Amino acid sequence: MSPQPSLQASARARSMRATLVSLLVLCAGHEAAHAAARYVAPGGSDANSGASPASAWATIAKANASLQPGDVCHVAAGGYSNSINPARDGTASARITFIGDPGDPSSVVVPSVSLSRSYITVKGFRADNGTDLSVPGRFDSVAFCRLGSVSFRAGKDCMVAHNTVAGRVGFYANGAMGCYNKLVLDPACYANSERDTLRANVIDLGSIGPGDKAWAMWAWTQECVVDSNRVSAVFDRTGSTSGDESFFFITFHTYHNHFRDNRWTVEAATPPACANCNWDAFRQRDSSYANTWERDTMRIGLNSAAPIRFEFTAQSDYNGYNKFNRWTDCLLQARGSFWSQAEFDETTIENSVIMSSADRALEIPVFKNSVLRHNTFYAPGQVVWIDSFSGTGSEISSNIFYSASASQATSNDGGIAFYYHAANSPSGFTADNNLYFSPTSTDQGGALSLMWCCWPSSAPGPGTPWASLTGQDTHSKHGSPRFVDSTFAGFDPHLLPGSLARGVGAGGSDAGVVRVADVTPPAAVGRIDTSFVSDRSLVLSWTAPGDDGSVGTATAYDLRWSNLPIDASNFSAATPVSVQPIPVAGGTPQEYFVSGLSPVSDYYFAIRTRDDAGNWSGVGPASHARTLSIDRQPPASVKDLSPGP
Repeated sequence: MSPQPSLQASARARSMRATLVSLLVLCAGHEAAHAAARYVAPGGSDANSGASPASAWATIAKANASLQPGDVCHVAAGGYSNSINPARDGTASARITFIGDPGDPSSVVVPSVSLSRSYITVKGFRADNGTDLSVPGRFDSVAFCRLGSVSFRAGKDCMVAHNTVAGRVGFYANGAMGCYNKLVLDPACYANSERDTLRANVIDLGSIGPGDKAWAMWAWTQECVVDSNRVSAVFDRTGSTSGDESFFFITFHTYHNHFRDNRWTVEAATPPACANCNWDAFRQRDSSYANTWERDTMRIGLNSAAPIRFEFTAQSDYNGYNKFNRWTDCLLQARGSFWSQAEFDETTIENSVIMSSADRALEIPVFKNSVLRHNTFYAPGQVVWIDSFSGTGSEISSNIFYSASASQATSNDGGIAFYYHAANSPSGFTADNNLYFSPTSTDQGGALSLMWCCWPSSAPGPGTPWASLTGQDTHSKHGSPRFVDSTFAGFDPHLLPGSLARGVGAGGSDAGVVRVADVTPPAAVGRIDTSFVSDRSLVLSWTAPGDDGSVGTATAYDLRWSNLPIDASNFSAATPVSVQPIPVAGGTPQEYFVSGLSPVSDYYFAIRTRDDAGNWSGVGPASHARTLSIDRQPPASVKDLSPGP
C-alpha cells in the first residue's frame, strides 16, 4: 500500500482578492520548473552542498543565506538555534519554501518564523516565539505550524492558516506600532497591515491579566480576513491587584476587515480587581469602521466566576469615529452586558442572536442612523435600553425581544424594551413588526412591552399609548415566540407551531432570526487537475463550489485518494486525506499539495463538498496521475571549478 498522502497546502485563495494572491499565498509547496531541492538536518554540515539528504546543511542560518527563488528546503526533525528568516525574496512564480513536518510540526523546532521578504512559504515547524510577517514582506504564508504567537507587522497580502497557536495575536503597523498618541501621528509609522488572512487556526490566547490585550488590531489595519478560527482565552488576575482594563479582543483604527465563521470563547477564572473594573471581551474604538462579522459565534463567560462585558463601540479622545460596522448571522451569548459607550452610528445588527444571562442584551446611549433587523434579543429583565435617537434613518424591525422577567418600574430597568429616555417625543426612527414577550407578564396583555420617559409602560399595536405618541410598532405584537428551547443554556431560536412570531415580521416574514431550511447542496467539483507530478508529490487544483450550488462558501470538503479509480459507488472506500482543505468562495481557484507518494504508482483523487446545513454534493469526477520513476529535477549548475574552497 502506498503511504498516506499528506496535505502541504490548501485553500489559500481569498474571496474577492486578486487572482494572483488567490493562487500563490499557500500553494507553493511544489517546486518551480527549475527550482533546487535543499536539505537541512542536525547531522549535516554547512560545508556541504545541501543538495541531498546525504549532503544536508546543519543550520537554518545556512539555508537563510543560500536559498534562491524557487528553492524548496526540506528540514529534518530536530532542534535548530536559528529562526527562519531568508535573506532574499522569492517571486510570484518561484517562491522560497521551507518544509518541516506538517503532520508533526513539534518535531522540527526553530525559535521563530520571522518573514520580512516576499513570496516565502513556511510549513510544518514549531516556533515557540511565534511568527512575524513584517514590512516590506508581501505574499508570505505560514501553515501547519505550532506557533507561540502571530503578528502581522505591516506585511501585506500574507496568510497564516491551519496552525495551532498558543499566545497573542496582533495586526500592527511597522514595529508593532499603534501610530497615534491621541490626535498626534508618530512620524515613524509609515506602513500598515493590509489584505492579510488568518484562516482555520486553533488559537489559545492564554491567560489575560490586568492591562493585557490578547488580540489587538490597530494602526490602519484594513481589508484583512479572519475566518474559520477557533479562539479561546481566560481572564485571571491571580497575583495582581491592578485595576487596569483587560481585553480579549480590541481594535483601534481598523477599516473594512471581514470576520466570518469564527468561534470565540472566553472565560474568567477570577473577578477583576475592583467593583468598577471590568473584564472586556470585545471593544471597538478610535476610528474602527466598516468592519463585518458574519456567522461568528462568541460565547462569553458562560462558566465564569465573574461577568464579562461586550462593548460594540467605545468613545475616546483619539482620532476618528466608529461607524458602518455590521454583524450578520452571529450568535453573541454572555454572562454579562452588551453595550455601546459611544454612539451606535450607522451600524447594523441583523439575523443574529444576542443573549445575556446577567444584564441587558443591548444598551445604547445614542442610536444614530442604525438598524436592528430580524434579530432575537434575550435577557433576564429589560432586554434593550436606548437612551436617545439621532439622525433620521434608524430602523428597529422584525425582531423578537424576549425578557425572562420583565417588570413594572419607574426606573430605566422596567419593561421588555425601553426605547427612549428623553422627555420629548421620540423621532427619527421607525420601529414595527416586532414581537415582545415575557413569561412573567402574560396576564397584563403586553403592557410591559415598552417603557420610556414620562410614560409608565405600553403594549405594542394600534391605539396604545406608545403607538399614539410615536406612530411606531402599530403592527408589532406581544406574545410567546415558542422557541424550540427558551432556556439560556440550551437556547434554540427555531419557532414551534403556534408561535406568534410567525408572519409578524415585515412583508409577512417571521420575526426574529430568519432560518430558512437549506435543502440545496453545494455543486459537485467539476474537475480536479493534476500538475507538477514528480516521483513523490503532485499538486491538485480545482474551482471551489459554493454553499448553494455555486453561490456562497461551502463548509467542508471530503477529499479522498486511492490507487484504483474512484467514483460515487466506491468513494466511501477510498482513503480521506489526513488534513482536509478549507472551502473558499464559490468560483475561486484552489490548490492542494500532496507529498509522501510512492514512485511509479497510480493515484486517483475525488472530492465532495458539504454546506452548513449538512447537505453533501455529489462526488465529482476523479483525477488520475502516475508518479515518476525518479526525481527528474536537475541540480544547480556548477559555477566555480577552482580547486580551492
